[in-house]
Amino acid sequence: MAGNGIGVLSMIGLNTGFQVYFSVTIVSVLVATMVRVYEHRWYLLTRNRKLWRKFRGPLCYTNYIICITFFIPFLFFVPDQTEAIPAILKKVPCYHLYTQNVPLYVFTLNPIPPIITVAVFSIVQIGLMTLFISLTVRVLTYQARRNTTSQYTISLHRRFLYALIAQTGLPVIVVFCPLLSLFYLIPMGYHNQMITNFIFIFVSLHGFFSTVLLLLVHKPYRTATLRILKSAADILFRKLLNSGKSEFQFRQIIINRENVNKQLLRICQDYILSFESR
Repeated sequence: MAGNGIGVLSMIGLNTGFQVYFSVTIVSVLVATMVRVYEHRWYLLTRNRKLWRKFRGPLCYTNYIICITFFIPFLFFVPDQTEAIPAILKKVPCYHLYTQNVPLYVFTLNPIPPIITVAVFSIVQIGLMTLFISLTVRVLTYQARRNTTSQYTISLHRRFLYALIAQTGLPVIVVFCPLLSLFYLIPMGYHNQMITNFIFIFVSLHGFFSTVLLLLVHKPYRTATLRILKSAADILFRKLLNSGKSEFQFRQIIINRENVNKQLLRICQDYILSFESR
């Protein structure tokens, strides 16, 4: 298990091992937060459970502590780089040429223990999420049968639960599915830089997909965002009107800007071609 740190953290001198630890910890805390959201929804529907009310706080903090600490022991078993790097280069002789200018970092020569640890952690967290989702659906079904809550309130709870499942289920697809492929490729000793790049690009799009899905499934956020965009458009339109320009002049300004952008793009392409010809 090795790689190159070519990001901002590497530029400021942060050790690559700590970057690996922070990456795993961020995803772990994200998953624990998802568990916390489902637990909180179930707790709001069953406030009369005094025993759970007593233990939910300590258990939540314990879960977060596990997320932060379970990967720390592997930092103490990082191999000697002077011996580990040649061993990795023998296994992967076709390593990409540009990485010769970036120091290779070997996190471990035996990837099985970290992979098993992360897999067990993921199974436990996904199991907790499934448990609280099942308990929430069970409570809603019980309330609907017993008529202890109005149908409108139950409908609101169900819609909110479905929205949460859609929103928090996205990381399972965007984050865990690509990482599962790494769990297969790394033990097999297979290296393909293109596949690795696509995996990390897909994982890095999690924030974008989560934001879009948040706006799609939650009407209050969608309404507030549209209101902000509409206000910004109104302010821009007023500024254009106050400048005294006609609609024809506005269109000419837009066309001129597009022409300038095309010219800049053409200049950049010519420069790249001339540089490659050298």
